Amino acid sequence: MQKLVTVVITVYNGEKYLAEAIESVLNQTYRSLELILVNDGSKDRSLEIIRNYAAKDDRIVVIDHPNKGISASNNAALAIAKGFYYAKIDADDTMSPLRIEKQVAYLENNPEVSMVSCQAFYINAKGKVIGEQITPGYTKIEDSHIARKTGELVIALHSGFMTYMDKMREVGGYREDLKCMVDLDLYTRLLQKGGAMIIMPDKFINYRMHLSSVMAITSKDNLMQVTRSWLRDSYKKQVQGITPLSFEEYKEAQRKENFFVRLRQQCANLSYHFRRNAIIYYGDRNYLPFIYSLTMATLLQPTHIFKRLIVWGKRKIKP
Repeated sequence: MQKLVTVVITVYNGEKYLAEAIESVLNQTYRSLELILVNDGSKDRSLEIIRNYAAKDDRIVVIDHPNKGISASNNAALAIAKGFYYAKIDADDTMSPLRIEKQVAYLENNPEVSMVSCQAFYINAKGKVIGEQITPGYTKIEDSHIARKTGELVIALHSGFMTYMDKMREVGGYREDLKCMVDLDLYTRLLQKGGAMIIMPDKFINYRMHLSSVMAITSKDNLMQVTRSWLRDSYKKQVQGITPLSFEEYKEAQRKENFFVRLRQQCANLSYHFRRNAIIYYGDRNYLPFIYSLTMATLLQPTHIFKRLIVWGKRKIKP
């Protein structure tokens, strides 16, 4: 008998792509599913779309609450989830029909692994494949052992994430004091509890690149980059037995850094923002903004961008 998998989608004003995300869950070959849809105070038609699907499929559970943010919304789903496994997908992405079946099979056949993610295709606003997202590392158990000893921040695709429900509850779910990078923080806390992450080579997720995504918005004001840097510093300090700085203390310490160190970091942050936008514009065949964004990214961080262009070329990314 198949163990129940709880799939969670949280949404805030995501009416444009939400139906596609829901359909991709309901069309899984693995049938023992519970889909919890959390409407996080949307002001568009997201709740109407959710209720329409819930009326047609009794596997759907609906949570509707005022805007609380991604962590609180995921934790609200976690509080009522009935699944043996926990799986995540974002409201603007889709997954292949075999995703849940394959990931459950991997966990069942590899008891030493406590969580999995996967690779992804980049898609544009219209759903056209425009490239690949390849997250490096965590292909073998030893990678997790090394990361745990060094306090490495675990990076993996959130939309492709699956773990055991009891593991999620053991670490208290998502941290609600973080505005972003909540997924990387979650994986790292799970890893520090003794788990192991494996990033499967399969591209089970279609990861949508668009200018209104959370990643695009948070990259613009450097919040994402600063939070990731702080988390990385915090976990490294923890394994060394050093008390980590608070987020505000860390930002203050960063402001006191040497001018050229701060300039280099600011250039890297801005380059990342322009690089993401370049991918989005390229996928939409909006070539003038693409050229501008790529030029800005290159001027801000030329060596890194040239290396990335070589990688993109090898992956044969098509407009």
